[in-house]
Amino acid sequence: MPRLRRSRCTIERGEPVTGGLQRPVDIRQVFRDAGWTERQMQRAGDMAALSETEFQQLLKQINKAREHSENAVVRRFTRRRMDPAQR
Repeated sequence: MPRLRRSRCTIERGEPVTGGLQRPVDIRQVFRDAGWTERQMQRAGDMAALSETEFQQLLKQINKAREHSENAVVRRFTRRRMDPAQR
């Protein structure tokens, strides 16, 4: 029985097919085709490697940095609004 037919029969019986029916997927190429850069893929890999505890710590640091940055932008914005020379 040809390999493809055996695989089809195996699938129809609900059994797993070793090796699959297609060649392995190059996941990096899938992401490239979706428009991801190497840097974005590296960042995603770095994030995926974090433990739950490390991820929670990272989120706290990100939120702290975001709040600090946001406060600085608000201060600059309100100073410009209040400065008659900027109008």
